[in-house]
Amino acid sequence: MSRWVHALRGRRLVVAAAIAVLVLAGVGLTAYATGNTAFYGCYDPYVRVISDVGLGSANPCPAWETPVSWAQTGPPGPQGPPGTPGPQGPAGTGNAVNVYSDGSTTLPLIYNGWVQVAAVSLEIPGSTNHQVLVTGHVNMLIPSDAGGNITLRVLLDDSQIDVTSTFVPGGQVNVTETLPFSRVLSVGSGLHSLTVELFDQAPGEPAATAYSLSAIDLGAVPPAP
Repeated sequence: MSRWVHALRGRRLVVAAAIAVLVLAGVGLTAYATGNTAFYGCYDPYVRVISDVGLGSANPCPAWETPVSWAQTGPPGPQGPPGTPGPQGPAGTGNAVNVYSDGSTTLPLIYNGWVQVAAVSLEIPGSTNHQVLVTGHVNMLIPSDAGGNITLRVLLDDSQIDVTSTFVPGGQVNVTETLPFSRVLSVGSGLHSLTVELFDQAPGEPAATAYSLSAIDLGAVPPAP
């Protein structure tokens, strides 16, 4: 029994020593390895030792040993979970896309009532107010000889920002009138709507015949001195 125990202990010592030699050899070879280098060696199943460890190509092994190989870098692991969202980026400094709307129309006006002639949407970037130049005009045809006022107003998000009127004198037929407008506004960030409306107080079925509306972003409002 004692001989068997001593033999078993001796074999374990041989295996442990072989593993230590293999680890030291691997450490030494790793210093010379680059990238995903392949290691080769010969495994002796009787003494459980890997010998003749080398890089690049396999060495011939004796008939009783088994050629083995392994890579310096293991296979890729599974993809990790998504990272946490990054912080909010700084406000942009670019200008909004300039918008235009123009064309011909035959739009009858409503006596003593507002009629929408043109509308555009614009989006202001960032988080600060921008200066926006709003310009345009509306052409009208008054076919009868009855006089009266016609009023134009420009609205930003349903808030009135500009008003202009013209008086159509009586005694004339097929009078053509043009109502221009121009205003620089301070507009906050986000999506906004611009509309142009007419209010008719001139009897005789006047009509809008052409219109033009533009919004040009002039950039961020400069800070106060």
